[in-house]
Amino acid sequence: MSLTIIETKKSVSFVMPGEWNVTRNLVLKDGEVEVLNQDFSLSYKTGDDITSLAAKFKELEQEAIDRYKDEQAVFTHQKMDDMTTYLNANLTV
Repeated sequence: MSLTIIETKKSVSFVMPGEWNVTRNLVLKDGEVEVLNQDFSLSYKTGDDITSLAAKFKELEQEAIDRYKDEQAVFTHQKMDDMTTYLNANLTV
């Protein structure tokens, strides 16, 4: 599994005076294949600390990356391949 992360700013949209919705995009590639392309949005208010906003985005995006890695651990497990072999050998038409 050769994962590559591409994280970019996507948009800032006005909600009301002093409040904006900040959206960032996370693309995760496994080799050359894009396996995740997800937007994450958080509210930003005038006076908020940008550093804390960055920490919140990191937490959300890391959770998405970790979920993908957990899914792949199950999907690529040898017992999943064994199940495929068993079913192909034992299903009938």
